[in-house]
Parts: sequence; C-alpha cells; structure tokens
Amino acid sequence: MKHKILAAGLILALSATLTGCSIFYPNQEPTPTPTQTETPTPTPTPTPTVDPNLNPVEINIRDASAFKANGTVDVIAEALGIMEEDGRCTLVVSQGSTSETVTVKAESNVNSTQCFPMSIPLQSFKAGNLKFTVTYVSDTSSGVFPNGTIAIQ
Repeated sequence: MKHKILAAGLILALSATLTGCSIFYPNQEPTPTPTQTETPTPTPTPTPTVDPNLNPVEINIRDASAFKANGTVDVIAEALGIMEEDGRCTLVVSQGSTSETVTVKAESNVNSTQCFPMSIPLQSFKAGNLKFTVTYVSDTSSGVFPNGTIAIQ
C-alpha cells in the first residue's frame, strides 16, 4: 500500500511540475504561425555602366546554374575586398538576341559584399548555352564579371 501511495504522490508531483508553466504564466503568448510570403518577380532594368572614377572591385561568381526543372537561371555573386551596404548587383542573361535583366541589393559580409541571389526565368531561352554578366555598383565602388557562360541542364 505504501508503494501505491508513493507512486501516486510522485505522479501528482510530476504532473504539477509539467503543468507549472501554464500556472505561473497564464498570459503566455501563443506560438506564432508561419505565414507564406510571395517572392517578388524580377523587374527588367537597364544594365548599369561601370564608372571608371569609382573604386574598381573584382566580382566573384560563387554559383551559376540553369536547370529546366527549376525553370530559372540562378547566380550568386560577390564583390571581393569591400564591405558596403549601398550596392546593387545586376545580372544580364542573353542568348542570341534575347536578353533578360534583374537587379538586386547587396550587403556586406565578413570580407566581401554579397549580392542577394539573382534569378531569371528560363522561359525566354532555348536549350543550349547562355551568356551572362554581373555588374556591381555602389556610391564608391564598381566592378563587372563580363563573360560568364551557363549551360541549360
């Protein structure tokens, strides 16, 4: 009998401990529900020109791909050796006389300024190779990666 009383007391104490949060914090905020946000559609913009009076920077392409399954050309780039918050990166993808452009913001990282991921729909392009350029321009710096090639896979 002693064991049953001890087990019941232990279960009661454990239950009180586990529900203690709601007893001590009755106005606890509900857990936020994630909401879906729409990804903005890239808007065509004119290709920026690199100003020779600005600090020249090297543009590094971290990743460039074009997959039919994704339906997009995706490029990730960075401006090396600078850390700026006011820059913009422009991706121009072309094939023959067809050309598509997108401009995104850039932000500083540990030792570079990274472009936000750039993405352009593949619908305007045919199977084969695409040419691309990435241009970085800020108030003080500019650079261009002029001759990239991506094969549509």
